[in-house]
Amino acid sequence: MVPAAPGRSVVPVARALGDVGGFIRMNPVQVIEAEGMDLDAIATLAMDLTDHGDASSWTMNSPGRNGPLGWEPSAVAAEKATIVALEAVVTNPLVLPVVLAADAVLLCVELGVTPLAAARRTIELIGRERILGTVLLHR
Repeated sequence: MVPAAPGRSVVPVARALGDVGGFIRMNPVQVIEAEGMDLDAIATLAMDLTDHGDASSWTMNSPGRNGPLGWEPSAVAAEKATIVALEAVVTNPLVLPVVLAADAVLLCVELGVTPLAAARRTIELIGRERILGTVLLHR
């Protein structure tokens, strides 16, 4: 999940989607709060997503929430899912490798707040074909 506007957080939405997804799937959905990660943690996350390819067969531990950052094999591979909450790529291009390593991207747009130019630039950086959908948020 990526916000289209600089300075906006997608963590609350990622948590809510994780909760709903876990309820619907009847299996937990891992939510990684990657906002504010340092360069090393972002690099590790991007490499792990790229190296392991199929995110459904691995679960990532989020630093500070579930222990140290790292991958662990899933007991029930087909039933695992992960949501990564990132910063806006227009203000922090360091998260772009993580975005590009993800299976799909949800773009978060806040109505009346997100500048159209920022949304367009975000789509351009990510690639329209990678965006699964858009979450429209009200203030």
